[in-house]
Amino acid sequence: MALDKDFDSLKREFAANLQSFGQNGFKIVSSTLVTGEFIAITALEESVLTASIPSGMNADAPSGLVIPAGLTIYGKFNDVVCSSGKVIAYNVTKN
Repeated sequence: MALDKDFDSLKREFAANLQSFGQNGFKIVSSTLVTGEFIAITALEESVLTASIPSGMNADAPSGLVIPAGLTIYGKFNDVVCSSGKVIAYNVTKN
């Protein structure tokens, strides 16, 4: 069976959308460090966020980042904590 690259790409994009819409679950994060694999973080209220990213990624990890209520940031995050405020961290996989 031949690989349909367009369809395969669409499936991966759809899976990422499901993850960021909470289909694999989420964690509410405030002042206690939460560890996992997260794909998106949404601020429930203005929050000061610190998160780590997987080693080898060509990106800066957010540290002391002020996120206004309602804003979502996307990426790969290993752990999340807020020095103020509250966020939702969306899981990459079901757990």
